[in-house]
Amino acid sequence: MPTPRAAILAGDLNAFAPEDLTAPVECGLHDAFLILGGEDSTEQSFTWGQQVSNWMREQFGCSRMDKVLFCGGVGVKGLERIGAGEMVWIECPKQSPEESEAGEGKWITDHLELRAEFRILDSETEKTA
Repeated sequence: MPTPRAAILAGDLNAFAPEDLTAPVECGLHDAFLILGGEDSTEQSFTWGQQVSNWMREQFGCSRMDKVLFCGGVGVKGLERIGAGEMVWIECPKQSPEESEAGEGKWITDHLELRAEFRILDSETEKTA
């Protein structure tokens, strides 16, 4: 069976334990955010906590639960957080005839999504970043 030339793992990794800071490197993976100059535990790194209730944010804080990890013959060109502030209107039964609208806005997710751009490397000797 052929060996894959590259692999990309992206999404909600629930990466909030202390060992999650070193696990990707220990497994031979590159972290797109860090490769591009990002720094853990900064406002720019957080993908969870901005779009939750105040009590949840106060109890758990913000964190970088979502990551884009990769290895092999690809290099990361860009990474951005998307979806901040995206909401959906949830209809609720009116409590009285005087109400003009019955419903509330809810965030579509409690995470900020990540969009990454990669390039396929020409050879194994090319850098991964």
